[in-house]
Parts: sequence; structure tokens; C-alpha cells
Amino acid sequence: MTEIKLINKGTDLEKEKVRFLNWEACIPAYGEGSLKNALSMLDVYQVDGFYHTIGGRYGNNDYWCCLRGQKLTTENCMEFNGHPCNWSYRIVYSNAYRHKWGESSIEDSYRCEIFRNGELFYNFIVNKEHYGISKLQQLMFEIHEHPVAFHMQKYEKEIIGREILWKEIPSVITQYCKPGRVLIEPATETQMEEFFKDMMTDYFKIPYKDKFGQDGYVTEDLFAPSINWFR
Repeated sequence: MTEIKLINKGTDLEKEKVRFLNWEACIPAYGEGSLKNALSMLDVYQVDGFYHTIGGRYGNNDYWCCLRGQKLTTENCMEFNGHPCNWSYRIVYSNAYRHKWGESSIEDSYRCEIFRNGELFYNFIVNKEHYGISKLQQLMFEIHEHPVAFHMQKYEKEIIGREILWKEIPSVITQYCKPGRVLIEPATETQMEEFFKDMMTDYFKIPYKDKFGQDGYVTEDLFAPSINWFR
């Protein structure tokens, strides 16, 4: 049976198995001179066998942390039961001008925003509040289940250069544009030519530069159904 085993002043961390988790964890800034809405970033580690909590979010929890940039020691370590990354969302009510079929009107509009550690990560606009709420909930699920680990430090490195299928075409993501857009290019011109040879319709025989745009690329929504992140 697992037992509680805490890090104390007598623990020699140099002799223990310590693994850096690279999570983008943070807490509100504290201490003298802390700015309002500022964050103190954390470095999270797994110290094998040193369980401070049994049960709960992480089961047998041997996760410990310290303020980022510091070396984990017995003096500065803290038990970690928090989130690997802080996510939040909000809906901003506003009015929008619309002109359709020769008639102008002012309609309601809802800007839906998702924040990662307080920074705008993704947004979209809808004209029905309940639809915006449902889509936000769905996107939060997709974020947590996505093959890209958005909770990690420098997660952008998992996106740029990643090979994907875009509308079943072998492609690569060459740029990530916040909030929530990616630039996609064909994997190689040779692959495109071979791919089109097997297609039966004239539509798929269009040169790939026309299909991807004059410059040979397209911009796409980060969560667009046209992107298959698995090969």
C-alpha cells in the first residue's frame, strides 16, 4: 500500500529520481511589488516515491514545484495539486451592424474567448448565446484531448513543422498565428503530383498551388475539421 512520504530538510534530492514535467503551470503573483493580474510561473517536477497526496486528481501524487528559474530544493519545494495550465473563457455581449437584402439593422453579437494563463488563445463570434456556450464547452474538451499538448511550455513547437492531412492531402504546418490560426503548405510537390494521379475527377487534378492559393498555402482554423492531426 502506498504511504505518504514527504520531502523534508533531510531529503537529498541530488540522490533522488527527479523528472521535469515542462508544464506551463502558474499562480497569481505574490510578494512585495507584485502587479495586479500578474502571474508567477512554476516549474513542476515528479519526485519518484515522494507522495504528498493519495487519491484525488493525480492519484498517488508525487508532483512537486517551485517558482520558475529556481532549482528545486528542500527549502523552496511546494506540493503540487493544481492544473498543468490555467484555462478560462468568457462571452462578451455586443451589438453588430448587419446589412442584408437592402436592409440594415443592429443585431446582438457574442464574442467568445478562451484564455490560456490569462492570454487570449482562441476566439470566435456567434449570434446566439447558447450556441456560443455549447461551442466553448466543446472546444475546452478538444483542447484537453488534442494531440498537441497545449498545457506544455512552448507548445508552439509541437505545431510548427507538424505533418498533417488537410482535406486528405499530405501537408505540413509552417506557421502558427495567434489566436488560433495555422498556415498550411503541401508536404512536397512530388507528393502532391503523385496524390493527384490517383484522383478520378477534374477537381482533384487542379495544380496544388491553385488549390492552396496563389502562394501555395492556405490559412486554416486551429480546430477546423479539415485538419487531421494524425497520419
